[in-house]
Amino acid sequence: MAARVGFYSLLIMFGALWGGTYVLHFFGVSIVALRIAGGLVVPSSGWQLLISGDRHADQKSHESVALWGGDGDPLQLAFFPLTLPFATGPGTIAVAITIGAERP
Repeated sequence: MAARVGFYSLLIMFGALWGGTYVLHFFGVSIVALRIAGGLVVPSSGWQLLISGDRHADQKSHESVALWGGDGDPLQLAFFPLTLPFATGPGTIAVAITIGAERP
């Protein structure tokens, strides 16, 4: 599972590194705006983790039972939710696009 998550994360990062600048230019987003938005995503995510607590503990346990308790293959969970929101989130993708935009 870890190898599959790592491979998917590598694909997403290289895709953002090589193709992110073209997507930004297509939609007319500047690098400065991406830096500001990417910089705001990371602290807001951290703040949400700090203040969330265990207010919905029974909902979390219900979701985890439904997620892992089904008849499906757990390896199919390697891309979503493990790779995309957890390993390579919006802040990581914004950094990869910024680095890719400044490469020669």
